[in-house]
Amino acid sequence: MKLIRKILVKVVGIKMYLLIVSKIYINLIRLGFFKSKHPELHFLKSIVRKDDVCVDIGANLGYYSSQLVRIAHQGKVFAVEPIPLFTSIWKKNVKGSNVTLHEVALGNEEKTVRMAIPIRNGVVRHGLTKVIGEDNQDDSFLEFDVQMKVGNELFSALEKLNYLKCDVEGFERFVFRALDDVLVKYKPLIQVELNGTDNRNDVYNQLTGNGFTAYVLKRGGLIPVLKSELSNYTQDFYFVHGDKYADYASIISR
Repeated sequence: MKLIRKILVKVVGIKMYLLIVSKIYINLIRLGFFKSKHPELHFLKSIVRKDDVCVDIGANLGYYSSQLVRIAHQGKVFAVEPIPLFTSIWKKNVKGSNVTLHEVALGNEEKTVRMAIPIRNGVVRHGLTKVIGEDNQDDSFLEFDVQMKVGNELFSALEKLNYLKCDVEGFERFVFRALDDVLVKYKPLIQVELNGTDNRNDVYNQLTGNGFTAYVLKRGGLIPVLKSELSNYTQDFYFVHGDKYADYASIISR
């Protein structure tokens, strides 16, 4: 498979390769495929309603945004993606009058940062894009200078916020620190990938301290997770605020 990817990238170029692969993937998800491999994408139908306001942080090529636009067709979707290569493909994959794309990174301060897509064994790993730091100096990269914004300011004027997804490859704790006012105000259902022990613990402490409870998806529903159990899971975590428990009680297992 890696050899095939290398050949395709060499023949059609990285942008066209990502566009072709992402379009195929998005359409297959829409048709109901990959339910066991990517249950979180299919679970969106259970947690997002037609008039919800949704935020997709780390929108990448539009896998989540494309689904959210269809499900919340009477609501609004706000996507955040800073990488120009990705946003150009996102715009081809995500269509709708109810969606807005912010072409910035989110963090705890406003500044220009350098982000990179790692290249490992000749394969561009577009799902592992991150801010360049001390831990990734040995890899090869496609690098981009992007503008970083603060989430509390970017989303302060929302009329409401029902669902927020965040996948920023270990940078979540910095994003959430500067999104705290928004999360406390709107109390959305949060879906987040949490790589790294410190990152995972920081986000868990912040959210549970603000009245959220952690869950993971299992057998089509949400089961609660204690802090001591976090390292047992490699999947996304869901956080539901106590004030919104009744909205999701039917899919939460005690």
